[in-house]
Amino acid sequence: MIQYRYFLISLVPDPLRNEQINVGIIGLTKDRYECRALKDLQRVRILNPNYDTTANPMDSIIALLAGIPSDQHESYLKHFHGDFVRVSPTAEGRAESYDRFVAAIDEIYDRLVKPIAPVAAEAKGKVTQLKTAVKRALSSRGLLGQRIEEKKVVTDYAISLSENLVADFAYRNGNLNIIETIDFQVRAERLKSDKFKEAALLSIKILEAKEQDKQAKGRLIYIPPAKDPDRILAHTHMLNKYYDSTYNFQDVNDRGRFYADIEHDLIGSLSL
Repeated sequence: MIQYRYFLISLVPDPLRNEQINVGIIGLTKDRYECRALKDLQRVRILNPNYDTTANPMDSIIALLAGIPSDQHESYLKHFHGDFVRVSPTAEGRAESYDRFVAAIDEIYDRLVKPIAPVAAEAKGKVTQLKTAVKRALSSRGLLGQRIEEKKVVTDYAISLSENLVADFAYRNGNLNIIETIDFQVRAERLKSDKFKEAALLSIKILEAKEQDKQAKGRLIYIPPAKDPDRILAHTHMLNKYYDSTYNFQDVNDRGRFYADIEHDLIGSLSL
């Protein structure tokens, strides 16, 4: 069994705003290391249009590691300090072999560093009337965008393409936030079967999001059944365990609270 440590390397294009983007990862074993780095830093310009992206700080870090003994690598990374570059605290893992260690570093890079690829058409979430209504309202408030890095809400955010987990909406205000919708106005027999399975899937989505980002938050928008709301107690009990906020879309106060919360997260964070 191989024990390894890894460090995320982040860029802080504007130290005053203290916003950062992960640009690389370095994994260490007792006598070897693996590095993965973004080749294109253009998305850094979203945080600071004036930042010089021609020089990648990962290049100099990798060059320095190559020039010092392997038993000094961890100490060097732990004590590294730069005005525009941050090194995360040490994280640890275990792998059965060196090949599995390399695979683990690749997986962490894909999850935490590599930009999210556009969602393939076949992987996009299904379109519902509730989702469409929320999308229109977000768009009318200027909160909807194409790129999550732009501090906008995006649709059909891929939480995990390999597991076909796609959030209805998502945004970042430092941490990942996903928004899911569910309409319980269906026939009684569907509440017990289809809608319970759908609620379980929504729970899996937020759990996977929080596995990737420990500070991730979930917001759930729902439409209750037309009669006897107690019929969804089991559904809402399960969802309330995992989602940080829930909103009844038919309640005007809840709708207003939802949009106010999103505006506070996005517009409020930009004004700080």
